Amino acid sequence: MLARFWRVAASDFTLKVLSFLLAIFIWSYVVSQRNTIVEIPVRIAVIPPSNTIMESPEVFTFTVRLKGAVELIDRLPRPIEVIHRCEPLRAPREERSLDIRASLLGLPAGVSLLSRMNPIKIVLAERATVTVPVIPQTSGSPPSGYYHEIERYEPAKLSVTGPRSALNAITQLLTEPIDLSGRTVSFETVVRVEPPVDNPEVKIENRYIKVLVRILPVAGKRELAVEVFAVSSPGSRLSVRSINPPKVKLVVKGPQALLDKLSPDDIMVYVDLDRFDTPGIHTDVLTRVVLPDRLELEGSPPRVEIFLEQKNE
Repeated sequence: MLARFWRVAASDFTLKVLSFLLAIFIWSYVVSQRNTIVEIPVRIAVIPPSNTIMESPEVFTFTVRLKGAVELIDRLPRPIEVIHRCEPLRAPREERSLDIRASLLGLPAGVSLLSRMNPIKIVLAERATVTVPVIPQTSGSPPSGYYHEIERYEPAKLSVTGPRSALNAITQLLTEPIDLSGRTVSFETVVRVEPPVDNPEVKIENRYIKVLVRILPVAGKRELAVEVFAVSSPGSRLSVRSINPPKVKLVVKGPQALLDKLSPDDIMVYVDLDRFDTPGIHTDVLTRVVLPDRLELEGSPPRVEIFLEQKNE
């Protein structure tokens, strides 16, 4: 009787152990079936402190591998949005690292980060503003006989804002070239100011300025010998017997291009006989000079001696 009892008890214990092990197996299987591994996109927006410029990207996007229960994974947003606010600067420029951790991504308990990500590099710089002069640039040149002057441009100075480290090297701003080829007349134009450095964080207050360019003839001088004439009204009673000297030397100044084409026949030097009432020799008589447009006489008109006589009635 006792032997039978122990046989039944032993058999029942074995069944219980087997049932327990089977339960553990089933539980493990069920748990393993409810966990999953997925890849989810992440977007991290970096907010710099006030008066600070980001020299690194403001937004970072990447994908992470996560493991966790299906019901937890399904609740995660896609993409996972993270806003990281930077601490104030302790130096004019700093490089910082941001580790990609489960706590940064806001993962709930039961979801683990499988990806081993390199830290994000964040570069911050102190924002500054400087005011520098603008220098208009030109290309080409006017035709021979002309030259140009930049008479005025406005604004003459502009403010530049950006990282202090980048602004230290900026001492002036240059415009895009103003083409002067073939220009013979003064003109006004609006021209673009070129970026001083290849840095998108460096910003110019105004990208355009107005420039007035004067196109002027090259000035020169030329000496010519010109014959002196006498002129009078039809009713004059006097005539010229002689003019001494018959030719006078004139120094004419003006645009070189016009002087090169100038001849004595283009100039008139004369004495007006209507100024005189009596015949005879008149000395130190002031002549009158007529020049082509845009030319002028250097000095005073020459003086001559004239011998006048009475006209025969």
